[in-house]
Amino acid sequence: MKIFAYLLFLAFFSSLLHADFPRFSEYSFKREDYIAALQKQKQENKLKPPLKKLHINRNKETLQFLQIPFSHKLPVMRSFSDDSVNPHRGLLFTYSTTGHVKSSLSGKVVVVDYMEGYDNYIILEHNNKLTTIYAHLDHITVKEGDYIHRGKMLGTLIKNKGLYFQINKDKKALNPTTFLKE
Repeated sequence: MKIFAYLLFLAFFSSLLHADFPRFSEYSFKREDYIAALQKQKQENKLKPPLKKLHINRNKETLQFLQIPFSHKLPVMRSFSDDSVNPHRGLLFTYSTTGHVKSSLSGKVVVVDYMEGYDNYIILEHNNKLTTIYAHLDHITVKEGDYIHRGKMLGTLIKNKGLYFQINKDKKALNPTTFLKE
């Protein structure tokens, strides 16, 4: 049985060796054929319409850094932390007296409310899906629906509380120190 299988294998293999396959020496590269193919491809590319230029409308203000929410720089009592155990999603600026809080960027007032831990707070909506939150406010000078410009006074701080300031993009907190200009 083994001998029969071996003979059958040899017969099949030898028929493959003598089949009408072209030999390597029969393959040829003709320079003229290659040049003709390149010229044809070049001609086809000329027939394609040019790419359209897209105009991107950018709001220059959102490409700049945000203005600090005070008239002068204040020390930060607690920094941003993305720590999973003890996160702090914004900055807590120290302020020993009541002070004026200004908008860091132009936008629309979408929330004016009170919440335990934040006290009175404001949420502003800006271009590019950015929102800013200002908390620990004593007196608020804007109302929901107002469109305000950068630097406009939003309200005053509660004495000895400091300002909580947070920036979100697509509902995710971002580190404000990377956006605030000195």
